[in-house]
Amino acid sequence: MEIDEIEHGVGFNGVRPCVRCQVFDVDRHVIATYDDPAPGSGNVLNELVFEYNDLGMPIKEYQEHQGAKHGNTLSVQYDYDTTASGGVFTHGL
Repeated sequence: MEIDEIEHGVGFNGVRPCVRCQVFDVDRHVIATYDDPAPGSGNVLNELVFEYNDLGMPIKEYQEHQGAKHGNTLSVQYDYDTTASGGVFTHGL
C-alpha cells in the first residue's frame, strides 16, 4: 500500500520537494522527500523510517538527511517494560 501526499514548497537551493509516505505493512512506515513530484520518479532527498512492535508502539526510528536510508543510517531505539502478570502489563508501557 502506498500513500502519496504531495506538498510543494521552496526548499534548499530552489528545489521544490515532494513528500511521499509509504506504508509497507503494520510494522514499518517510511516518509521521504523527493526532487520530483511525480509518483514513482525522482531521487530521495531525505528519509525517515519508523519500525513498530506487535502492539503498534515505535521501537526504532531511522533518520537519513542525505538520500535514502542505508546500512550506516543513524537510528534511535525505544524499549518498554513488558513485565506482565495474568496477561496484563504490571508496570505500564
